[in-house]
Amino acid sequence: MKKRWLLALVFAYLLFIPSLVFAVDFDILSYQGDLNIHADNTAIFKETITYRFGDDYNGQLVGLGKAGKMPEGFDIDPDPTVQVSKNGRIVQNASFYTMEEEDGYKVKIYNAGYAGDTVRVTVTWKLTNLLFLYKDIAELNWQPLTDSTGDIKEIEFKVSSDTPAEKLYFHAGQLLRDSSVEKVNNLYHVKMKDLPRKRQIELHAYWLRSAFAGAPDQGLEEERLTDFNRIESNIATEKAQSEILMKWVFPVIFMSLLLLVPIFYRMFRQSTSIKKVFPKDHRLYEPPMDLPPMVLAEAVYSTSLEEVNPLNKSGFGKFTFERLIQATLLDLVDRGHLSIFQGDEEPYLRIISEKGLSNFEKECLRMTLSNKKELAISELFPDYQVSSSLYRGAKESDEKHIRETGSRLKRSFEGRLQRIQSCVKDKVHVLRIPSYYRP
Repeated sequence: MKKRWLLALVFAYLLFIPSLVFAVDFDILSYQGDLNIHADNTAIFKETITYRFGDDYNGQLVGLGKAGKMPEGFDIDPDPTVQVSKNGRIVQNASFYTMEEEDGYKVKIYNAGYAGDTVRVTVTWKLTNLLFLYKDIAELNWQPLTDSTGDIKEIEFKVSSDTPAEKLYFHAGQLLRDSSVEKVNNLYHVKMKDLPRKRQIELHAYWLRSAFAGAPDQGLEEERLTDFNRIESNIATEKAQSEILMKWVFPVIFMSLLLLVPIFYRMFRQSTSIKKVFPKDHRLYEPPMDLPPMVLAEAVYSTSLEEVNPLNKSGFGKFTFERLIQATLLDLVDRGHLSIFQGDEEPYLRIISEKGLSNFEKECLRMTLSNKKELAISELFPDYQVSSSLYRGAKESDEKHIRETGSRLKRSFEGRLQRIQSCVKDKVHVLRIPSYYRP
């Protein structure tokens, strides 16, 4: 008597174990479903699941679905038989509890163990009124597995009946490869690998109505075979289309997009880039901080007029003499000290005001325009231009005079450059501009 009370107490305790204890790491090695349909439209369904546990565990959950459109009166006996084996040994008197849910039944088996165990659970169910009994055929349209708790590595179904089915189809979704269905004598055999968790599987078959002549009538007077074939044809078409999309259309679209990426990137770069490319020394008369070009050349590029002296054949520097003078004159035009206007035959430069000019800028104006207020651009540097009459028709006795004139002009030009550059360095010192030059 005491032993019975102890067993009842243990069983009551197990009923209240939270479902969280079943949330452990495990693999479903295989699922086997054996469906045997009788002539009176009843059936025996035996499902065998093999688990391998990665954690300690308290039990197993095994379900059977009645989801989808089922015949009126379809029923599952809530009192199945359960057999459990652990590591090849049968577990005697395993405790279990059957729970009814919205889409079927679940059996909670209280069978505790340890990580590394291999457990095989066999649950046998009695089914009633499983098939639709139409005027011409009896149809099976059942989803025995709807919400597996883990991926199933191998799945196998066997369907037998007193009279063999005319056709049987097995479906597991459009993007999964449905296994081929083999018929051996009166038995249909289905095998499949790697079924993802929560994936539904469906058995769809039909028999001649005469095979279930003794079964209770369901009042279905319409003929069904044409619709059955149409449904299977549509499923096959949709599956083929899905395979084409996954194997060909999507990869082709993806590869096309990859090929188009460089083109779109180039178009983007072109739309966001400056349309016209300027030389590096372009717009030197518009430097940052409104610095005069000669000051900028000295502070940033360490380039002076003396270094770019056109009389120095081995001259060096970042810019040419012509560019530096041009930048300075254009800077003075922008600042309103000079103006450029079109004369009768060519452009002219005109001094508007020297007020506010630095000493090196005034010296630059003296060098380029001499003492004139305006001058044609082709006549700039008048003090350093030599008339051809100086050496045209010259005699040997004139050589000394020509050399002295050339030396005097050279000394005057170089002296002017030296004064300009000295004033530029003074301006850099006054403005306290650090040296930005990097060779």
